[in-house]
Amino acid sequence: MKRLICFLIILISCCLTSLYIGYHFGFMVGGKRVTTTRAVTLTGDLFVLQKLRTGDFSNATSELEYACFVNSVDVLSDAGWRIPSRRKVVVPLLKAYRQTYRTNQTDWKPVERELEALLKQEP
Repeated sequence: MKRLICFLIILISCCLTSLYIGYHFGFMVGGKRVTTTRAVTLTGDLFVLQKLRTGDFSNATSELEYACFVNSVDVLSDAGWRIPSRRKVVVPLLKAYRQTYRTNQTDWKPVERELEALLKQEP
């Protein structure tokens, strides 16, 4: 009986240690990925701001639209965002913008065609 209790104590402590290590390193890796994503977004935003300040509005708008559409495709492709309550926030704004400013399909980039297909999907 003592061996069984010692074995269970060792097993439980090993499991708890593994759980802590996995959680800790997962948190660190996830945090670094978020920081990397923010750094990339920051760089793109700074380039666009620079173009806006120099008066290059058409290119700045084009780059902002492209970044927005790429991020929208990533978000709407994620299974977690197929929940109606989450789509209720993003989809109407995207549809309204695209119906107002991006009506000419010949000007669409491939990412916009992909976004259009995602916007037509029901959750």
